[in-house]
Amino acid sequence: MSFDPAKEITRDSIIMHHPAITKEDSMRIAHEIDSTDYLLVFENKTNTWLDTTLGRQHSTWADFHLIEYSSDNGHQVHPTAPDNQFLTDYAPLLIWSPDSTYFLDIGSDSHELVKGANGKMHLEFVDLENTIDLINYKLRTSEKIFFFGFSTSAWDAHWMDTSHVALLGRYNPNSDGHPDTILWVINIKNNFISKYKFTRSQ
Repeated sequence: MSFDPAKEITRDSIIMHHPAITKEDSMRIAHEIDSTDYLLVFENKTNTWLDTTLGRQHSTWADFHLIEYSSDNGHQVHPTAPDNQFLTDYAPLLIWSPDSTYFLDIGSDSHELVKGANGKMHLEFVDLENTIDLINYKLRTSEKIFFFGFSTSAWDAHWMDTSHVALLGRYNPNSDGHPDTILWVINIKNNFISKYKFTRSQ
């Protein structure tokens, strides 16, 4: 099947790494991805979340530049049954979708409950490696959608709508003390990921 540049390109119709895709086609695909993500950011007020998480005001979409996009359909789905105690204990790390069908677990495997000097339990960071799990609360299933190793970390997650998740964090492949600020936009329906680098002058 050949790539048809005249066909409207959407997230769901993109064929990754197809040999027929030229440089011009690739640039057009990137533009389509960027435009779609732009609409998601501003229609759902994700820019406010970006400002808060980055700790600065008036960040704009122009501060982020698409550097990579990929599709991963190899995720395995496992049965899970999160009880009320888990939901209470790890509430700060659980990000619910707008329709409450899903929640993201952004760090229960890298934190543990610890009793403080005041006798109260709190979450304490214990492991640099961390997975981002997507939990279908109604179907009681779990799916690992992202893994963060020693060179990558996630600060927070945000539901852009019921299908798209934004993760904001850092990536430092060289461990040189100058990590990149990265925004990942993930479509949980088809596991399509677009990766943006924050390039605004610090």
